[in-house]
Amino acid sequence: MTSSSRPWSPIEIEVKLRQNIEDLEAAVTLQKALAETYAAKEHDYKLTSAKAWLQARTMPELKSEKIREAWVYLEIGERRLARDIAQGQLDAQKNVVRTLTSAGEQLRSLARSSRDMTDGPGWGNQG
Repeated sequence: MTSSSRPWSPIEIEVKLRQNIEDLEAAVTLQKALAETYAAKEHDYKLTSAKAWLQARTMPELKSEKIREAWVYLEIGERRLARDIAQGQLDAQKNVVRTLTSAGEQLRSLARSSRDMTDGPGWGNQG
């Protein structure tokens, strides 16, 4: 019988729970680092964007708003892309943390049920 077709033992549940906790701690640490990276990229993007718009307003050869907008985008496009990538990485990591948190809650529930079954009246220890 394979392990996927039989219930986990209390020890297996505890091992998986411990691994989940370690994985969650690592995921949260990475999320914090990604949040800092995103904040820096967002700041850089907004600062560069503001400077580009101020500069575009002083350039008479940029005659229409659409031309100024295109010029600004050319000036800040790479920073916007870097910001968007950082945001995507942060959002993906938030999903990892949510998934690990949910898995941890399920494992804790399984561990509690397993203890109740083995330690409750009529099972295992008589108490």
